[in-house]
Amino acid sequence: LVLPEVYDQDGNPLRLGQRY
Repeated sequence: LVLPEVYDQDGNPLRLGQRY
């Protein structure tokens, strides 16, 4: 399972378990 990279409003990459 490959998940897309998610970035917060500051452009920092988020890992699983982190929220905005």
